[in-house]
Amino acid sequence: MPYFLTFICAITCAIQSPIMKTFQNKRRTGIYLFTAMSTAISASFFFFSGLFTGGLHYNGGVLLYALLFSISAAVCNVTMQMALGCGSLALTALFSAYSLMIPTMYGLIFLHESLSPLGWVGIALLVVSLYLTNADFSKLGKNKKDATVTESGDTKEKKITAKWLIFAILSAVTNGLCSIIQRSQQIAFDGAYKNEMMSAAFGLAALFIVPLVVYYERHEIKEILKDATVPALGCGVANGTTNLLVMVVTASIATSIFFPIISAGSMIIAYVLSIVLFRERFSPYQHTGIALGVLSLVFLNI
Repeated sequence: MPYFLTFICAITCAIQSPIMKTFQNKRRTGIYLFTAMSTAISASFFFFSGLFTGGLHYNGGVLLYALLFSISAAVCNVTMQMALGCGSLALTALFSAYSLMIPTMYGLIFLHESLSPLGWVGIALLVVSLYLTNADFSKLGKNKKDATVTESGDTKEKKITAKWLIFAILSAVTNGLCSIIQRSQQIAFDGAYKNEMMSAAFGLAALFIVPLVVYYERHEIKEILKDATVPALGCGVANGTTNLLVMVVTASIATSIFFPIISAGSMIIAYVLSIVLFRERFSPYQHTGIALGVLSLVFLNI
């Protein structure tokens, strides 16, 4: 059963970006409302999980961690949407997966943890992967393009620009900060208040995005809701399921097995979907970089 749940977790982790990308292709506006809705749905998962497993007991110290997490999560979710709207699904997912490096380096520097030889190999492969996936950045307009599917189903070429890179990096950095904050909270409270922490964090993150909805999208909320409700529900359910499964499965399976499967599996699924569903095209260097990126994620998790 743990391995079956791990497989499900890899799927729920991988399908979030394609859902966001599909919404972006169908409608170029509404990302703030979509993000607020999906984040609120994720919060509800942990709220009801806590209610059905002994109740919720919020702590002032936990709420401080939740506040810090919510700020990072709000920025991460919005910039992820921005990156998917102007760039490749596979490369955006790869950059998001690279956020693993941030808590890894945090553990090495501040928690005095050690890294296995394979972990250092993983870091080296990650550097090479970054170079290959972004090689000849100054010539992106000439030879590095990705394809996405328009609303009519036609293939449309889009240049991978510095704008995409900025959003992808911001999303990865804030995602890594979320991992650090979550881990710090668990260390400080000896593994307690998981549901309280995550329900409050995602709930606050959704509230932080509401002002953006009011400022930018207030005149078209009804129209956005027609297109955003179903995909936002799917994305929120997938995100909540992923986080709940991480909490459940890591109690019964070694993290050295679980996280490589999740990281590499979700990246491979996103890569396949980007080619099959969104008709994205990559250079041979990028194909190699993505493959090395998947391998680096496995090594870093072992």
